[in-house]
Amino acid sequence: MEEPGPGQAQEFVRQAELAGLQELMANPLLAAVAVAVFEAWPDRMLPANQYALYEQYRAYLVSAKSLQRDTYLNCPASSTLRDPAALDCVRFLRERFDDLLRHLALTTVTETSPDLLHSALSWLCEQLGPRARTSIPGWAELVAALLTTSGLVLSAEDGLRFLHVSFAEHLAAEAQSLCLPAHFDPTSREWTGILEQAVLGKETRAQTARAALLHYAHRHPLESARMLTWLQQGSEQHQQIAGFLLAEGSPADPAHVASFLERLPFLPPDCWRMAGHLTDPSAHKMLRSYAGSASYPNASRLQALAALAIRHPAEAEEIRTCFTTHLLDEHSLNGGQTSPDEQPLLPFDAAAEYCEPSALITVLEQLTAEDVRDGAELFSELVCEGGLESAERSAVIYRLCEAAPEEGHRTAERLQHIASSTQLAPWLRLDAAEALIEFGGRYLATATAALTSIAENEHCAIPSRLAAAECLAGLGSQHADYAHRLLTHLAQQGTTPPFERMELQEALAQLQG
Repeated sequence: MEEPGPGQAQEFVRQAELAGLQELMANPLLAAVAVAVFEAWPDRMLPANQYALYEQYRAYLVSAKSLQRDTYLNCPASSTLRDPAALDCVRFLRERFDDLLRHLALTTVTETSPDLLHSALSWLCEQLGPRARTSIPGWAELVAALLTTSGLVLSAEDGLRFLHVSFAEHLAAEAQSLCLPAHFDPTSREWTGILEQAVLGKETRAQTARAALLHYAHRHPLESARMLTWLQQGSEQHQQIAGFLLAEGSPADPAHVASFLERLPFLPPDCWRMAGHLTDPSAHKMLRSYAGSASYPNASRLQALAALAIRHPAEAEEIRTCFTTHLLDEHSLNGGQTSPDEQPLLPFDAAAEYCEPSALITVLEQLTAEDVRDGAELFSELVCEGGLESAERSAVIYRLCEAAPEEGHRTAERLQHIASSTQLAPWLRLDAAEALIEFGGRYLATATAALTSIAENEHCAIPSRLAAAECLAGLGSQHADYAHRLLTHLAQQGTTPPFERMELQEALAQLQG
């Protein structure tokens, strides 16, 4: 490609700002991808999210590398052209090239230091039989060369590898999405599995599951709307997933955006960033309103300001200047100190009668026993609603039981009811059972019974059964042996999907370690 001139560079910067790509452009890889997409289609506006950016980059690579790929596919040895089996192999490579790439992507994200060429040849042997190696001279070299024409796979000293792991993650998520039924049905086994993985899975697995939902949403626009409606009727974690999908351009109705924005002040801080990526004018209006109004809590204003800066940096800078001046004036009026009467230690938002969990956890260690007793009901709600990380929940339970034992007892009773109720979703029961373990004593029996019932329930999705078994394993050697037997059984079942089988095997390795 030719070096872009000053005019092209200015146009690129203009398009990047209009698309709100400043945050993504801080990543050198994404910046290079954006430049390649711009140079390929300078008259087309840059996409407004990472998903669309990667998809356009893939389209660019398909176009740019098509001649090179055709050259490899059209030039096998002359003897090959007279062999029907060999021709079938070449045809398969042409038609299923993307499937091969997705298989290698799955290998990359699920194995440590994988040999991609060996994985590719093994997969092709499963699909075509061993005949390809013998009927096409230089079969391995042909496959390796063909993979480099994707533009996403490079030939290095240690073998083939993806240009960047994020491309492998993108394709792996697409592979997982292609296994989903076309119709969204949150009660089916396939859908329950991936939805629970998106909510409950470990960080990497959860991200892949959410990305798979994103691929599905773009491929099935009508079903995307149904999925968003279902997510927005769920827990805080479900609301977060809905926000992620909206931020990445999933097909949606205006009502979905409105619902997300309405709940935004009560969602975790990263949801503000998601709102900043929304292209809907209502999102811009709300963020500007929050950032610019002194009637909202300072924490919310700062979050709105950062989100506004993603797509509207000039507006955000203007408001930031006014906001900073206001804080300095407020500080000087208080004699350089914040009045305890005006800024209570418990971070309540009096207007909304709401206390943001992250703000409460931040000041938890500073609270006196009297403070904890005053906010005992709030602490109890945080423990029971399932919105805290494990370490945070442990800290809250400890302080609650220490300062307000009666409220601690009532909280444990509520958790017992949640954990024991088979009418509730498995992830709610799981979280309650894990919290109940923190109270110890007689509550352990209830927690153990709830976890065992989830682990043994064949109607529960495997991520829930896995999480229950892992939790049980921490309760002693007897439970650890039971968890090992259960996970081994699940991993060996032929109906267990590859992604879940890999996660089960990782869990087994940790138990044995």
